[in-house]
Amino acid sequence: MVSPQSLLRTRLVNNLKSFILYSTDGCHLCEEAEVLLKDLQHKALVNFDWYAIDIVNNDRLFELYETTIPVVCHSNSKKELHWPFSTDKLLGFISACLVEVN
Repeated sequence: MVSPQSLLRTRLVNNLKSFILYSTDGCHLCEEAEVLLKDLQHKALVNFDWYAIDIVNNDRLFELYETTIPVVCHSNSKKELHWPFSTDKLLGFISACLVEVN
């Protein structure tokens, strides 16, 4: 997992095509969400970046997402997709977020 502090030093936060996966180690649903995100990238159905943030490292995030992870959040609009979601639902969410920024 990437620490929130190191993320602040990257340009991904400002990337309009960037998404955050709120998750934690040992969460089998989070692992499933990662597989879906990687699968969408591999198939190149849409062009986007994503990175995971472990909610355990941040009290505010832990409080917000403790019982709802995994959650995919669009970095720019802050729109969220909560589990459960399928590949199709994830693709629709990402596509809709990207259309809004264009």
